[in-house]
Amino acid sequence: PRGQIINDRAAHIYRMRPDGTELDSIMAGGMDNPVGMAFNGTGDVFFTTTFFNFPRDGKRDALVHAIYGGLYPKKWNILNELVRTGDFMPALSHLGPAAPCGLSIYESAVFGENFTGNLFTCQFNMHKVQRHVLSPNGSTFAARDLDFMVSDNPDFHPTDVLEDADGSLLVIDTGGWYKLCCPTSQIAKPEVLGAIYRIRRANGKPVQDPRGLKLDWKKASPSRTAELLDDPRPFVRHRAMARLGKQGQAAIGTLKEVLQKAKSVAARRNAVWALTRIDSAAARAATRTALADDDPTVQQAAAHAAGIHRDATTVPKLIRLMKSKSLHLRRKTATALGCIGDKRAVPALLAAAQGRND
Repeated sequence: PRGQIINDRAAHIYRMRPDGTELDSIMAGGMDNPVGMAFNGTGDVFFTTTFFNFPRDGKRDALVHAIYGGLYPKKWNILNELVRTGDFMPALSHLGPAAPCGLSIYESAVFGENFTGNLFTCQFNMHKVQRHVLSPNGSTFAARDLDFMVSDNPDFHPTDVLEDADGSLLVIDTGGWYKLCCPTSQIAKPEVLGAIYRIRRANGKPVQDPRGLKLDWKKASPSRTAELLDDPRPFVRHRAMARLGKQGQAAIGTLKEVLQKAKSVAARRNAVWALTRIDSAAARAATRTALADDDPTVQQAAAHAAGIHRDATTVPKLIRLMKSKSLHLRRKTATALGCIGDKRAVPALLAAAQGRND
């Protein structure tokens, strides 16, 4: 619909609407296999991949923060087919010959508040699951990599990690059947069965009704559903966002009121995500008010929404946000302005590029 043609041999992460329209490439690169993908509360995308680098100095596979429009290694002739506007983008964490696959972001606080927002990667060749503690670093993140679940059994091959509704983690072990490519699995062992492991905090407080099954979702009004936008149960929060999105026009007034009056940052940020699911002019107008929110993470969500909806009426507000103290917000704002493509943004983008930032 936007007239773009994607015709290359590079790896990509794509997005599109559920009906198949508005195909968009999030990033492109010369890596072999982008596999796992996860999203944080402000819409940032993270992925695991093999052969981010040619094997050398202990580097090969990686965990990556995907910057919209970014071009990533490894550097070889496949990238000659792509537009390059600057340096190749870096990895968030170099994982060595790990064959990383499953990736998940931990949204609960059951393991402890210092776990909320952590990434977890499955590393097939290393027989382990790693925890990656994120911290802001310029306009991106730094990661502290910690072993979380490790086995000395050479036939333990974790391939996926998932957060369950009660805050426990599920780890999928594929067993010993696989014998292609990876050096640690050259001999097929179909008799070595896989397993699913559940990891709980030993002294963790049980979560009551973790999926919100006891709530009367069908009869709940938009205002009652909106009260769940900052519920401590992640599955309930996500269901509330989905429910409000499906309620459409009837929910817009309530969501606008949340943006104006709610003290909870999480409630306001999730109200933006609910509005983003409603495809109407009234929803776009309500979302724009969040660009003036006091919290930069709410503003980041609103800038993300403006970009994916190509909302040109937000351009003056976005240009002003290019001077924000938050480099994360500046990056989100620049991304949105690039998606919208309004010429008025060019001086502000060039001025921002001259500043001391990454």
